[in-house]
Amino acid sequence: MNTSRILWLAVAVTALGVCTLLTVATTSEAHPHHGEAEVVIDLADATMGKTYVAHVEGMTCPTGCAPRVAEALRTIHGVESVEVDFDKKQAVIRIAPGHTITQEACDDAFGNSGYFVDELDEVVATSPGA
Repeated sequence: MNTSRILWLAVAVTALGVCTLLTVATTSEAHPHHGEAEVVIDLADATMGKTYVAHVEGMTCPTGCAPRVAEALRTIHGVESVEVDFDKKQAVIRIAPGHTITQEACDDAFGNSGYFVDELDEVVATSPGA
């Protein structure tokens, strides 16, 4: 049984007109039912953006700070939505497909406001039973 794989990237346009990269893997062994090589396309990363949790320091009041933090983070290229939880001192940031976010980008968006990201974690989705 030959299990070698060939990986390549392809550009696709989603129904929303967003260009994304697809990871395409082919196996060199024949498919058991069709007698041809199987092509596997991972559409999860291509159609869904990533979610991050930013641990934000410098917030002192829920009524003023939380909206300012959210507004600043929304200015980062690729950010689709931001939800700030003042009590947890966290911002949940959803990024468009094909984009990433860095701690430096968050701190740059805050400017000299006194807010800064202490830690930035990508939320990894797990399937039930995994």
